[in-house]
Amino acid sequence: MILAAVLLGVHDSKEGAVKKLKKTSFAKSFTTITVLMFLVIKLILSLVFFNYLRSTVIELTELNTKENVAHSQMMIVSKISDHEQVLYNAAIGMTHLLRNNNFNRLSAEAATNYLYDKNKLLPNSLDLYFSNNSVWNQPGGFAVFGSGWKPESNWDNTQRPWFIEAKKAAGAITFSEPYVDADTNDIIITLSMTVFNGAQDIGVIANDVRVNVLSDIVNSMVSYPQQEIYIVNADGLFITHDDIEAVLKNCFFTEKNLLHYRASMLESSDLFIVDKFNFIYSSAVPNTNWILVSVIPASVVFAKTNGFIIYLVTFTLVVFVCVTIITVVFAHRKITVPLLNVLKLTDSITKKEYNVDITDFSNDEIGQIQQALIEIRDKLKSGIDSLHDHVSEDEEKRKIN
Repeated sequence: MILAAVLLGVHDSKEGAVKKLKKTSFAKSFTTITVLMFLVIKLILSLVFFNYLRSTVIELTELNTKENVAHSQMMIVSKISDHEQVLYNAAIGMTHLLRNNNFNRLSAEAATNYLYDKNKLLPNSLDLYFSNNSVWNQPGGFAVFGSGWKPESNWDNTQRPWFIEAKKAAGAITFSEPYVDADTNDIIITLSMTVFNGAQDIGVIANDVRVNVLSDIVNSMVSYPQQEIYIVNADGLFITHDDIEAVLKNCFFTEKNLLHYRASMLESSDLFIVDKFNFIYSSAVPNTNWILVSVIPASVVFAKTNGFIIYLVTFTLVVFVCVTIITVVFAHRKITVPLLNVLKLTDSITKKEYNVDITDFSNDEIGQIQQALIEIRDKLKSGIDSLHDHVSEDEEKRKIN
């Protein structure tokens, strides 16, 4: 009797201790921690990947833009070189036609025909012409135009910018700023150089070139939607523009709201800038005071990347949901159900109910615990039954005595 009371007292104290414990779900905690770990790892890897992807896109855009601008530069320089070469050749030809400064009608006719033939070799060349160092309609003056153009009587060749700049350059080719031709209304630039007969300065030869050839070159290099490429001068004014009225009137930095980059772009021979709204690249054109600038909206550059990111985020969310479902199902089947069976068995033992059984054992550590609890329950039941039998026998003996 005393032993039974002790056992029952211990049993009751354990039952009370179990009831006092705060119940938490191991399966829920395990599932939550697993899902959170997967989510954190996914976020970290996604951030690293997206940052790397953005850096890669920026590098590829920079490389592509530089290649396009470099190609534009080469084509511009090549076109200008073609005109320069013809100008050099024409200067040599004029020295032969005008030997001994023979500025007469016969020489003028021959020079006009010669310049006409040379001018035909150059696409987008408006005119190729020569003047000596005197005013063309004054005594000793001489001027011939390959186009056959006849200047006004008040036209002074010696005061024209192309003439003055050529004299300053002393034999090198100079480039004028774009201007509107008085007769054709074309935007043109003039290449000019001093012509020497031996050591003697005999005049200036010049070539008017339509600016639209330069616009065609830079526009052909556009590789992104909404990309814009321009040639601007050292003051930031447009040399090429889709609107002819903007040439040498509008400022690139003002029109494109990029005034804060003006100094750095004009002072640097090669500059790539990425800001919130644009990819901007500028590069100086060799042998000129011009700058090629390319502007690409950042939204255009990242359009495909953003689409890919949205697809990737959607895909990873689907994967995350699938992993979560699989984790929950796995935890339920492999942890929750077996632990509930264990809990059910232990509750039955504390309530002295020994008829609760487990028929489905998992093939893991929890299954081993289940089997161990079954053995403990059976031995405990056997011990209690044996104790009850002994107690009953003692009571019967006492009654007999």
